[in-house]
This record gives sequence, C-alpha cells and structure tokens, in this order.
Amino acid sequence: PLYSSAASDVYKRQFQEYSKRARLDVAKKQAEELIAYLKEAKGVEKIEAAGSLRRRLETIGDIDILVTGKNAEAAMEKFVSYPKVREVLSKGETKSSVVLESGIQADVRFFEPKNFGAGLQYFTGSKAHNIAVRTIAKQMGLKISEYGVFRGEKLVAGRTEEDVYKVLGLPYLPPEIREDRGEIQAAKQGKLPELIELKDVRGDLQVHSDWTDGRNPILEMAERAKNFGYQYLSLIHISEPTRPY
Repeated sequence: PLYSSAASDVYKRQFQEYSKRARLDVAKKQAEELIAYLKEAKGVEKIEAAGSLRRRLETIGDIDILVTGKNAEAAMEKFVSYPKVREVLSKGETKSSVVLESGIQADVRFFEPKNFGAGLQYFTGSKAHNIAVRTIAKQMGLKISEYGVFRGEKLVAGRTEEDVYKVLGLPYLPPEIREDRGEIQAAKQGKLPELIELKDVRGDLQVHSDWTDGRNPILEMAERAKNFGYQYLSLIHISEPTRPY
C-alpha cells in the first residue's frame, strides 16, 4: 500500500481536525459583523478580536472577542441575542458562548478596563507564547494571568498590552508573531522584524479582467489600482482561438 495504516490514521485525524476550522477571511468577516453589532450594547467602550483570528492564522477554530466598558450584563445579553446565533452554549456574567449560523463557535469575554490589556494579551498569544511569557514573569518574581501582572497581590500592569510586555522588559510584540518561534528572543535583542502591512504592497502580478474570466473592465481595474497607490498591475490573458485580442 502507498500509505501505512498508522500514517492513514494520522492523515484522517488531521483532516477531521482542520475540516472543523474556518478560513481566515470567512471568520474575519463574521467577527467584524459581530463586533459591529456588539458595539451597540450599552456601556461598551472597546471591543477587540483575540485568539488565532487576531494572529491571522490561515484557519480559525473559533472566534474570541473581548469587551470592556461599564456594563457586562448588557454586553452578554446583546451577544446571546445576536440574530445570527444558531445555539447558545452558555451565558454567564462575564463570558458567554454561542454557535453561529455558519457553525463557528464564538466566545465573548468581558473585562474591567484595568484588566483589558492583560486579557487581550492572554487570549491572543498561542499556548507556547503564553508559557514563555509566564516563565519570564516567574523569573522576575511576578505572576501573570488574564487579569494582569501581579507582584504579590498588587496589580502592576494590565490596562494595555504594552504595559504587560513593558513590565516584563519586552517591547510590544505584534499579534501575528506571538507563536514562540523566536519572537521573544528577538525582542530581547532589539531585533523584532518589521511586519509587512497593506500600505507596503506596491502592485499585483496576477489579476483577471472581463477579457478572460474576470468580472471588471481593464480601465476600472487600473483606476482602482491607482487609488490603492499601486505602481504596477499585471493582467493575465488566456488567448482563445474564437476571440481576437
């Protein structure tokens, strides 16, 4: 046989695991819609997506959203009343979970403003990244949790993520690199990479117009590219014997 029975079982488990996950673009759109809805809740001051969605992984297991403000009860009630909820799994004072119509699970957690940054840091980083951060805190005689960094019983950081990393002697680490793949060592050495952002993109080397299998005219695409600040745009043409170009 091409594959052994053991290898086949591994591939099968991997397929079952990843088939339960949603593509980043799909989960991102649903999270943005949910966040826009939750912003209407009374007392909400700030909302952020966390977890693998904020780290921009290719696939997302569930949607994690953190809320802060003055009215946790209103935020939870608003969340479980979301029109696109298929099933409410749990509803608590500061955390609730639902399954959306798409089948994706969404969790919302409420934090006091003084703890919001710590919660965001805790629920954004991968498990390995958080273990590495906790190790640093322990070496400094500190304790770190989703509620903040503590020296004994005293809260010394927690309002912002920047505060959390600063008290540990680290600069702010972008969410996309919080995977424990060398980012903490790089931060200590002042060698964090400069991440590519949308504004850094100068052009596109493969687009399709309505001359082939695209939907938009070339002129429209050129104007849109110019509005994006692109310096170049390369169109793909597939010659057809029955259609002159």
